[in-house]
Amino acid sequence: MGGFERTGGTLRLRDVETGDVDLYVRLRCNPLMTVGCAEVGWMVLPEHQGRGVAKAAVLLLLAREQQEQRWGPLHAFTSTANVASNALCRSLPFRLVGEESYVFVGHEYPVTHWMSESTASGGRATS
Repeated sequence: MGGFERTGGTLRLRDVETGDVDLYVRLRCNPLMTVGCAEVGWMVLPEHQGRGVAKAAVLLLLAREQQEQRWGPLHAFTSTANVASNALCRSLPFRLVGEESYVFVGHEYPVTHWMSESTASGGRATS
């Protein structure tokens, strides 16, 4: 069942293994982030990188947000050292919010904060 396993009546996300997926894109609301927001993130297995799959998936998600208007601005928090993810954000309709520190499990991580341009003002995108 893909990246899921069933334990009793509970469906849980398990670790992704090679062969499960070639792209993992998530959308979540995370109250632990510096802003209460909808966050988008991606993971592409090494053998599938450089083919534009993450960009295509994020563009589909942005189009869905514009059509359904259910999440508001989408945010991405990429490692400042992740050259590929930061380049992806620059190539998408995102604007750079700035660099921040994110504390997770007692460790501080430098991240680059991006926000979808179509809703960057906090309002809804217009056609």
